[in-house]
Amino acid sequence: MINQLFEEITKEYSLQILKWAYKKCGDGYRAEELTQEVLVQIFAAIQKNEEAGKNIRQMEHFVWKIAHYVWCHSLRGNSRYVMCSMEEDIRDEFDFVSELADKEEQKLLLAQLRKQISRLNYLQREILISFYIDGLPQKTIANRLGISESVVKWHLHDTRRKLKKELTENMEKQREQEYIYRPKRLHMAICGEVVQQVDTKEVEDNLVRQNICIACYQHPKSLDELTSLLGIPKAYLEFDLKWLVEHEFVIYEKGKYYTTFYINSRSEMQKSYGVHCSLKEQVSDIIVNGLLEAEDTIRQIGFHGSDVPMDKLLWYLIYVFSRYFQEDNEDNAVWMEKPLRPDGGKYYPLGYIEDWEDITEWTLDNRGFAYNGYMTSYSFFWFGLYNFGESEIVDMMDKFTPEWIKRHNLLEDIIKADFDISWITEEQRFDLAKLVEKGFVEIKGDKAIPRFAVFTEEQFKRLEKEVFEPIVEKLRPGYEMLRDKLTKFYQDKLPVQLKSIHKLPLRQALHDMGYVTTVLAFKEGKLYVPKDRADGEFLTLLYVKDE
Repeated sequence: MINQLFEEITKEYSLQILKWAYKKCGDGYRAEELTQEVLVQIFAAIQKNEEAGKNIRQMEHFVWKIAHYVWCHSLRGNSRYVMCSMEEDIRDEFDFVSELADKEEQKLLLAQLRKQISRLNYLQREILISFYIDGLPQKTIANRLGISESVVKWHLHDTRRKLKKELTENMEKQREQEYIYRPKRLHMAICGEVVQQVDTKEVEDNLVRQNICIACYQHPKSLDELTSLLGIPKAYLEFDLKWLVEHEFVIYEKGKYYTTFYINSRSEMQKSYGVHCSLKEQVSDIIVNGLLEAEDTIRQIGFHGSDVPMDKLLWYLIYVFSRYFQEDNEDNAVWMEKPLRPDGGKYYPLGYIEDWEDITEWTLDNRGFAYNGYMTSYSFFWFGLYNFGESEIVDMMDKFTPEWIKRHNLLEDIIKADFDISWITEEQRFDLAKLVEKGFVEIKGDKAIPRFAVFTEEQFKRLEKEVFEPIVEKLRPGYEMLRDKLTKFYQDKLPVQLKSIHKLPLRQALHDMGYVTTVLAFKEGKLYVPKDRADGEFLTLLYVKDE
């Protein structure tokens, strides 16, 4: 009966809720997430009312009331959503999903405990049941069983210890089984010079190698331990372990395997973002406020795009400033000499895990924001933010295909010709039409006007000297505090075998200064909110013309 009701609700309301969620979030991923949460809470609330013998009189009112309060609580950053019963209004202290899940977990633990109690000998079992279930005093138990009270105390202590040990071991086995059936995915990147056939690709295409590297990252593992943990026979593991050792992703010492490269994760990034957020006033606020105070100077420079509202200019100004500041302040000497890899490249391998399930608290809620770091191609700069990660800009900048090579070059030529398009050939008109279609330029007479900022080299140097340099002096003390805190964070966080390269993750985390500042400024309403993806894609793109 209740399953049928769930199907009817899903069929009737899921699409309506998704449309409503998209209007609220303005983002497809978050809309789907919100829709799922609303439906789950509706089903849990119905089940709770069913168990209590209560009928839902106005289903539509009930559904939208839950949706409204789930949305309100998500805005407040409250992880426990508000639910409603039929006789009462919304109550903050209830979350039916959590309550039902807690009950199921209690049932499971009790079942495990009963199973363990059944294995005890007669005396231990009687003492445990009499004390914990019947609630008898220790003296009464001693008299009933004809033993001393001190013997009762000893058996209670010893039995508790044994039960705790067995339950812990069972939980560890369950966790290992979960690891076997739910392997993690390790995304690979590099810091340095790539070659055509890079070895990191061989890791990213092989799930076994990925999970070996993850398993051996924090603590070294023997072959037997890896076999038990991954559920893979030794003969298969030995082949991939041999490859990983030969290609220097893993080292073998004293019977144990160690991962040799830095692996980051979404949960660890949240912790490093916490360090940035703790110095918001000393770092991010100084950057944003300094740029806002320099608005008149920025507009006087007169580059193409300088006349748009300041909340649009800030999108790329924050990043350009951060890039300028860090290039001036960063000690790159350590990283100039990259290690020579077996594949012929000079780079440090980097790993990344999407461990959403391990995040218990969002220090910086950056869901909906893509992160591609600094991206450049000749004189183009682009910074992947606000879910623009899968963008035509990437194709244009990286020039993956012959078609995009032509469009890239045509766009550069148009910019260098002061946007004049009277000279282009018939063949180039097709590529120009594609640039217009994708939003790079708009046509006005004989001009193709870029939808992004365009600087001359002189204007860009003026921006650095007249706008950025005064902010730099104010920022230095806060930046030094940030460096010190992040240095300690990674010295404490990194496994023993990676302590010597702690400057690598430190360098990456310091480069997050622009990203974190942008996300914080966006959440404070200081940045323009795009109407949709197409409206936002070019907010962080700029071009610097050669003189």
